[in-house]
Amino acid sequence: MMDKRQMVAMEYFRWGVACFSLIFLLPFHTPLAWCEEAPERRYRFALSSQPEVEMSSINGVTLNNLAQDIYLNHLGPTLGEGTGEKITAATWSVFWTYMLVIWPHEMGHWLRSQQIEGDFVFHNYALPFPHTTFEKTDKTTIEDEIFLSIGGFEVNSIIARDTELAYYTEGKAYSDELVLGFIHQVFYPMYALTIFPADPEKPETWIDTRGDPVQFILLAFRRYTGREPIREDGSVDPELVDLYKEAAALSVVMPLLNPMLYRSAKAFAHNMRINPVVEGDDILLGDKELGWTYGTQFRPSALGYELYFTNYVSYRGGLYALYLKYGRPFKNNGAGLVIPRLYASGTATVGAKVEGWEQDLYGSGMAAYISLGFGLSDNWALSLQGGCKQMGYLTGEALQEGCKGTAILEYRYRPSYTMF
Repeated sequence: MMDKRQMVAMEYFRWGVACFSLIFLLPFHTPLAWCEEAPERRYRFALSSQPEVEMSSINGVTLNNLAQDIYLNHLGPTLGEGTGEKITAATWSVFWTYMLVIWPHEMGHWLRSQQIEGDFVFHNYALPFPHTTFEKTDKTTIEDEIFLSIGGFEVNSIIARDTELAYYTEGKAYSDELVLGFIHQVFYPMYALTIFPADPEKPETWIDTRGDPVQFILLAFRRYTGREPIREDGSVDPELVDLYKEAAALSVVMPLLNPMLYRSAKAFAHNMRINPVVEGDDILLGDKELGWTYGTQFRPSALGYELYFTNYVSYRGGLYALYLKYGRPFKNNGAGLVIPRLYASGTATVGAKVEGWEQDLYGSGMAAYISLGFGLSDNWALSLQGGCKQMGYLTGEALQEGCKGTAILEYRYRPSYTMF
């Protein structure tokens, strides 16, 4: 019998093979229209030394790119022009975008369950949502439960974060990638306010919990206060009501304050067959030689919710991302510096990331990571990422002190979409 870690490795090996094999479904022919200014299209396949939530975000974006390119390069041109093709294109795009928002989210829950005591079980694969349950054991703690509850939103947060960072690094991006990033950025408020809306003042909301936002806030409240949600008089604890409303409001406000939300929203109007690339001068102060812009983000965490303010500084063509973090109800303050391209020479690149925090329950700590990229050929590249962290919470990272390594195989090409 395989143990839990071996089962995880086998599952991700199968997923990786499936993703990799899809590349060969793409017909790399010479279409009628060549997009000279298009950035490289990248398919990234990740394999980590341990279960990592980030793997779901990397592979989820790759699958979305593959799905959209299969239609644009292969299926679409066979349908010719007309209303039928336009309806098919819209249906294909909406279906796969939806699937590649939902399933990376669900896999985030599953990956977190591999790090804790308990298991995340898929009972079916029905639309619009799969039926899943968390099977606890006698050793399952409230900390385990909250990690499980936020795993899906961590994937959404990572995809939104990485889409934004990639756009500011390159100065442009494919419109379907920005659309996907937009949906992941607003997934929490969509979930809380439209998919599973809840009235926090009603006791039944906290008795029969439905949806990740309710479950996440309930667990954070219990862990912080040690109290149950329903008081002796049958009313809901007002501190819990306030915490839920506060998180829901900030999950709306923070994206609305982010310039990237509006840049991504414009991508919905782009026709990938004619103009697949979104670009523009998004520097608020200065220019690429010395300039500044910013981003804001809301994220659920193991200590409550987190608010991020990221400064993007361009200097001599390079990008430096410095973020500041504030969280509650537990104290959760931090800062980090990300340099996507610390050094570049030929086909080799070096990137770095350093993060630090001061948190209730876990104390102060730091993490440092480095990434090394190597061009293997005109189309293939390999990225090796590794580093260590101390005990503490970071989005998508294992809680415990330790080191990790991730290998990412990339297939890169500059696509040319047929205008039909």
